Amino acid sequence: MKPSMKLTALSLLVVAGVCMHVAHAASADSGTIQFNGKVLDTTCTIDNNALTVDMGTVGADSFKTAGTTGPDKLFSIDLSGCNAALNGVKVQLTGNADGTVPDDLSVGTTASDAKGIAIALQDATHNKPVAINSTTDEFKLGETTAKLQFAAHYVSTAQAVTAGDANANAQFVLNYR
Repeated sequence: MKPSMKLTALSLLVVAGVCMHVAHAASADSGTIQFNGKVLDTTCTIDNNALTVDMGTVGADSFKTAGTTGPDKLFSIDLSGCNAALNGVKVQLTGNADGTVPDDLSVGTTASDAKGIAIALQDATHNKPVAINSTTDEFKLGETTAKLQFAAHYVSTAQAVTAGDANANAQFVLNYR
């Protein structure tokens, strides 16, 4: 082998060694992530998973200013057969938010539906408003049953309310702890 080839081969070996050392030196420290959890045989059975809340009939003229509310309409999500290992449950409520008051549930989608009105929800157990597209505070579960109590009422979102149908839909998901 010629001396220049030996020098080139030696240079390549030195460069490769330096690259391997730099690559090794660039690696960071490592650690471990531990995930803990539990899978239960059952959670709870929802006894009434398709609720209808009769909001009643109210006069548009009974809403004198923005923020005027109609009467509370009580309803509950009833649970049974709950696993005794469960401590509580939070309820996630989703639906179409009102364009004026985004914490409230929008009513109607057609030209003939009521305007200037929404549905406000309340956690009746904790006496707290529940914004649509949010999660409630935790409800305590009994030994095997629970009644998650809520209230709903119309609320005016404008100075004047226009008469029409004022219907809405919301979905719920139960998050157990």
